[in-house]
Amino acid sequence: MGLNRLEVARGLRISTWEAVWATVWATLTTGAFQTGFALYLGATPFWLGLLAGLPAAVGLLQIPASLVSERQTTRKRFVAVAALTGRLLWVPILLLPFVLPRGAALPVFIFLLAASSALLTITVPAWTSWMSDLVPADNRGRYFAQRNMLAGVVTMLVPLPAGAFLDQAVKYGRFDPRWGFGVLFGLAALAAIVGATFLLRQPEPPVAPRDPSNPLRSLTQPLRDANFRRFLVFAGLLVVGQALAAQFFIAWQVGDEGLNLPYLTVQVLAAFASGAGLGATLLWGYLADKYGS
Repeated sequence: MGLNRLEVARGLRISTWEAVWATVWATLTTGAFQTGFALYLGATPFWLGLLAGLPAAVGLLQIPASLVSERQTTRKRFVAVAALTGRLLWVPILLLPFVLPRGAALPVFIFLLAASSALLTITVPAWTSWMSDLVPADNRGRYFAQRNMLAGVVTMLVPLPAGAFLDQAVKYGRFDPRWGFGVLFGLAALAAIVGATFLLRQPEPPVAPRDPSNPLRSLTQPLRDANFRRFLVFAGLLVVGQALAAQFFIAWQVGDEGLNLPYLTVQVLAAFASGAGLGATLLWGYLADKYGS
């Protein structure tokens, strides 16, 4: 028996709030803050290249994760536990500069970051399946447009005070940079805990029965669709382009050998970039529902 209308509406509201707290975590642990922390630990271009390659490398874990999720009768506990564990790995990360010399802390940071990314990546197939069952098909575009727009507002606003705070330590030397990064990552961990409570409250529709005889069929069947193959090529090129430039561009912005911009300035520039897309988000959601993606 599926969820009734009130349960679905409640689930969508909870999911929106979960997105807010997940975005708070993400804004405090990625982008300029992540790259800046790596530079503080002494990262060279080689280590920055490893950081850039992590998302693509761990992304391959979605293939076996999708096979595992096909066999699960419930997705909520798996998604919540794996996501929270991955996000809370930033607690030992924030402690690294306090317990290890910077040179020794850097490879441990990369290892913990890879573990965090892997745990979050393996939740994607199960979470996507959960949300596709929860969100009505005729409202999917508009709902995710509204959800993503709210997350975009958080992405614009949260990094501004965070960047101004970190500048006091890293750029102006008013206190130890270890405490600057530690406070941001500690707040991110608190946001992760709050987000997990919303995730555990979100209702889960019953999992539809699937054919267990050939689990690989679910992986190969979409490849028969020419449009899906074109989308894979587009998405692959987009990810490669971003991975090649993103970490090095941020390092050039905040690094001593580059522009050496204050973190607040970097976040203001990022806020303008995020804001440019927010106005069109609802329109694209409406068009996707009306004409298809």
